[in-house]
Amino acid sequence: MLPPVREVVSVEMIRDGGSLSVKFESEGSSQYILLVRIQLVDRGSLVKETMGYDPPILIDCDPKGRPPDTATVRYSELGGPSVSISWSQAREILGTVASLVQGITAIEAKWLEKLIDVANREGQLPPDAERLTQWRRF
Repeated sequence: MLPPVREVVSVEMIRDGGSLSVKFESEGSSQYILLVRIQLVDRGSLVKETMGYDPPILIDCDPKGRPPDTATVRYSELGGPSVSISWSQAREILGTVASLVQGITAIEAKWLEKLIDVANREGQLPPDAERLTQWRRF
């Protein structure tokens, strides 16, 4: 059973090349992250090709469920226990998120729109999508 969405905490694009997430609060102040990871293939010469998105996962943000931090590794919320969910379940969560979200920035609204589109396409890219990305070294 899916946790009910009570409040939207954040909408993000992860800095891995385009994975998308929404963090929400459920009953009892429990927090969860709905995450869809981008599928990238290295084509050499700093060129990456976007293949689509992995099926959605739901991550429990409770720090008690994450591995303990060490002197050299700190675990983020994304390291919490996760379960795979269906695209239909992701759309259900996102429908509630879209009805509750307010006060987000323009970029967050763009990310949410993209996340909803990804869920509607079940991880497939639109036919006209830009697939190749030239990465830069900083």
